[in-house]
Amino acid sequence: MASYPNFNQTTTAEEVASAFASQITSKTILITGINPSGLGAAFASAVAPYSPSTLILTARTPAKALPVLASLRAANPLSPTTYHVIPLDLSSLASVRSAAAQIAALAPSIDILLNNAGVMALPSRTLSVDGVEMHLASNFLGHFLLTTLLSAQLRAAGRARVVNVTSAGFVLTPFRFSDFNFEEGRETELPESERVHVPVAEMMGFKGLAPSCGYVPMVAYAQANTANMLFSRRIGEVEGGVVGVSAAPGVVVTDLQRHLPRDFRNPYMFYKTPSQGVASFVVAALDPALEDHPGAYINHCQVEKTADYVESPEMAARLWDLADGLCRGS
Repeated sequence: MASYPNFNQTTTAEEVASAFASQITSKTILITGINPSGLGAAFASAVAPYSPSTLILTARTPAKALPVLASLRAANPLSPTTYHVIPLDLSSLASVRSAAAQIAALAPSIDILLNNAGVMALPSRTLSVDGVEMHLASNFLGHFLLTTLLSAQLRAAGRARVVNVTSAGFVLTPFRFSDFNFEEGRETELPESERVHVPVAEMMGFKGLAPSCGYVPMVAYAQANTANMLFSRRIGEVEGGVVGVSAAPGVVVTDLQRHLPRDFRNPYMFYKTPSQGVASFVVAALDPALEDHPGAYINHCQVEKTADYVESPEMAARLWDLADGLCRGS
């Protein structure tokens, strides 16, 4: 259970940060995926007033992070916080290695890592420069490599928190170990345990999906969410002293949804402001009660039960080995 059972889907990031202010002061915080309209910027804005020691902001296009940096400094003119902006393209493992080296040189320890950057619903199947399906590469694999390359800094902090952003979309599909890249023609070979949950997809507004579908934008996005949740579950077992937590923002309209149809709106979902969405990230990053819930999934600011396939230690270990192999082979 989280520390504040009264927090819910309407709670703001500022309310949560105020409640856990002592968990922010003097901490080093690393946030990926910074741009002015994104959730990473909203997270930074919520924690910056409480004097973290260092805020490291990464962006694929560093120029997009500069207005965020200027806003943080303007809003907190007396803050002792040191700020850094690091270029990072999570779809490129070479870029991840370069960024990790720069970050390691700046920060001997990292208390909080928010793996926030991502892509969503790319219309066509696209592979990264390393040959990995782009949702999986950007949302999961790049963060996996960044986190493991910074493991010494995380362990040095003592009970560091790694927050992997996911979404409730994980309910669409397990991880497709037999076809994680959505290779053409492979979909007919999917075992039953890796197939799309069609009734759930239809309830969410995605009609006409086959259980063993090929590339479907939201299924690829959902698979990456499932991967991030398995990553959160496994990291504490591999990296002693690090607590992994998954957090879902809920439905927040940002540039992330630019590939969705303009008229797409799910009547079953509560639409949040960026601050309300990021509130779950802040709980995941700061709530001391989560020390007793490694691998927890935070939705609407509370710990929620998930599906067996994102809680399975065996599946989490299998994914870790797959990701490690993909990174070593690049």
